Amino acid sequence: MKKFFLIWIALLGIAALTFGQTQRTLVKTLPIEQTIHKTIFALRGNVEVEEWNNQTVRIITTITTEHTAENVLKALIIAGRYNYELIVDDANQTITVDMPKKDNAVMINGINLDDKLEYKIYIPKGMNYQVGLDYMLM
Repeated sequence: MKKFFLIWIALLGIAALTFGQTQRTLVKTLPIEQTIHKTIFALRGNVEVEEWNNQTVRIITTITTEHTAENVLKALIIAGRYNYELIVDDANQTITVDMPKKDNAVMINGINLDDKLEYKIYIPKGMNYQVGLDYMLM
């Protein structure tokens, strides 16, 4: 009985570790053409923008979920939930960066996935940009 009790506690401890807070970091680098006047980041979550001396935009996305196993989060990444979509508007010389699949509801074991995203974005020095959903171009 004592051995059974110890095994049961060990299994509960492993389960608690498995379904704790899971965090993944994704990095995406986007080449930007010289003709682009403004970049619009239509992203949901905390967004921090810094300038740097490269002619690319680098987006570092940190995904944090509560009570989700790491393999589930990995499967969502592979399925494309956190892929970026670029919309280039040559007439207005803008590019819009969006993550459209993030809006799709995901249920895991009958519970909505509550994934929180934080972005750190590096843009070329002097580039005009806007952050927010109100600027989405279609």
